[in-house]
Amino acid sequence: AAMSSGKKGARAAPKETGKPSTWGGTKEAAVTHDRFNLYAVTPLVILTLASYAVPSSQLTHTVLSYATMTYVLFDILYNLAVPQCQPNLMRWATIMLHHVVTVWLVLHPCLHLENADMTAGATIVEINTLILTVNRNLKWKSLTYAFYFTWVTMRLIWYPYLTYVHHIRMTTWGASVFDYYYNQTILTVVVLCALNWLWTYEVVSGLLLKPPKEKK
Repeated sequence: AAMSSGKKGARAAPKETGKPSTWGGTKEAAVTHDRFNLYAVTPLVILTLASYAVPSSQLTHTVLSYATMTYVLFDILYNLAVPQCQPNLMRWATIMLHHVVTVWLVLHPCLHLENADMTAGATIVEINTLILTVNRNLKWKSLTYAFYFTWVTMRLIWYPYLTYVHHIRMTTWGASVFDYYYNQTILTVVVLCALNWLWTYEVVSGLLLKPPKEKK
């Protein structure tokens, strides 16, 4: 906020309204979006675990696929309507890219139910999202460690491996390298991997550039 110069006619600093003066996201919008994620992501995590627990359940795989599609489409609309739920334009743009790519990825198991069991491999990372969302309210050190652990193991290790898993699955299914179905299920995961590494760089660089707290 601008400081008053003390000169006659100088304007007082504007009152906080909760709305960003530029792009900057607001705390209120972020909290509301977190609440939405808490209620939306929890069923996805439960369905994902059920899909892994009962790999023969075609119904579970199908419900998970359509539930994931519904959530991502709704969150695209949410971010378009309330972009200030994201902290800055860069985060909003990468989230939107992530969601659009995810829609194309999940469209495959939705249309080809014989491959619906592939969805759980992608949605397993929602455990990490759920931990982050819950910990924003609880702020437990154990959940912070769990968040970083699941971030590294699921987003930075599992997802690159998932590209290999999908490659084997899709070429066995009949797709050719770089044809439509191959790009839909492998190239999309490569893009998601790149976004995970971009967000990792964003967090790490922010921590490194954060000034140390002054000792009292």
